[in-house]
Amino acid sequence: GASLELEVKVLTLLLKRNAAAHGRTHYHRRCCMVLSSLKKNINASDSTTTSTSTTTTAVILNRMNYAAKALFTETSRGYFLPLCTVALSCLARIRHHIVVSAT
Repeated sequence: GASLELEVKVLTLLLKRNAAAHGRTHYHRRCCMVLSSLKKNINASDSTTTSTSTTTTAVILNRMNYAAKALFTETSRGYFLPLCTVALSCLARIRHHIVVSAT
C-alpha cells in the first residue's frame, strides 16, 4: 500500500543522506539489506498478482530484526540517537504493515 511505500521512501532517504558518515556501520549496512529485500518484494508484487509468500515474509522480518539489534546497540551507546530513532520507527511501521497484510 501507499503507507508501506512511504515508509520505504523515508528509510531510503535517511540512509542515502547519511551514507557518507554511517555507510560502513553495522546498522547502516543491515538497514540497506532490509531495503533491498523490501524493494525486490514490492517490485515482485507489482508485476504479479500473487501475494507475498510466507518464506519471503519470514526472510524480510528476520532481516528487520537483525537490523533492529544493531540499531538498539547503537542507541544504548547514546550516539546518533535521532538517526537510530527514525530508522527504528520506520522499521517498526514497515514490520507492522507486513504483519497486518500477511494475516
